[in-house]
Amino acid sequence: MTARRRIRGRRPGPSRLPAPVAAGFLLAVTFGAGCASYSDRALEVRVPLGRGDMAAAREFLEKEKPGGDGLPYLFELGLVQRLQDDFPASNATFDAAELRVDDLYTKSVSKATLSLALNDEVVPYDGEVWERVLVNYYRALNYVDLDDYEGALVECRKINHKLKVYVDSDDSPPTYRTDAFAEYMTAMLYEAGGQTNDAWVSLRLADEAYAHYEEAYGVKPPPFLAQDLLRLAESQGYADEMRRYQERFPDVKWTANRDLLQKGEIIVFYEEGFAPPKVQESLTLPILKTEY
Repeated sequence: MTARRRIRGRRPGPSRLPAPVAAGFLLAVTFGAGCASYSDRALEVRVPLGRGDMAAAREFLEKEKPGGDGLPYLFELGLVQRLQDDFPASNATFDAAELRVDDLYTKSVSKATLSLALNDEVVPYDGEVWERVLVNYYRALNYVDLDDYEGALVECRKINHKLKVYVDSDDSPPTYRTDAFAEYMTAMLYEAGGQTNDAWVSLRLADEAYAHYEEAYGVKPPPFLAQDLLRLAESQGYADEMRRYQERFPDVKWTANRDLLQKGEIIVFYEEGFAPPKVQESLTLPILKTEY
């Protein structure tokens, strides 16, 4: 009998962890302000966040609502609520953000007719592709912390479904057609729920996506990925796949740890620091009346 994996998305306390650490990707606490009316005030929230005062950060956001109740505000409030361990409120806020994204996305054609307008009150910020799918990433972590693994899996499936929609509409960068980390996290969640075969499928999809990332960006996959591929291939009895991965990863040594398989392991997603905020830049072009 194989023990289930236990996944936690919260910030770790001690620096020494008793189990392997799976590093996630960093999201700015300021998700990225599309326009100056938000970013001028939003940076103020970094002061309480920098000292770990989540209550003050949330109070500031809910009281001041920098930039109104647009996507940047919802993105940031949802993340602060998560950091405060208020997972139901965070999910509700991210749900509102997801609905807003869907609404703005369906109106993208009409929005294009206002493309000459440089006022964010006229052209609402609809988020970049990576921001839209990170809503589901954080909702997935919220569900994990609520011990709702099926809910977390639904959010992971949404990520790659959204990317497929965006790719079909040419709204996604050519190299961002699937989210490798989302596939990796999906594999973790399946395995945590005892669905080893589904975990194997998702893990292979993650491997394919990371190979594409390495070719496109020069970014190597997480070091744990090869170990997980070897471990699951062995546990599933896939001798050919095991041999193929051993040839592909000759420096990765996997020895079945029966004690570990019985006791399980803890996976920690570690996030740190702030990503650079976006700043609006505008260019004024005079339109002069001339005679032809």
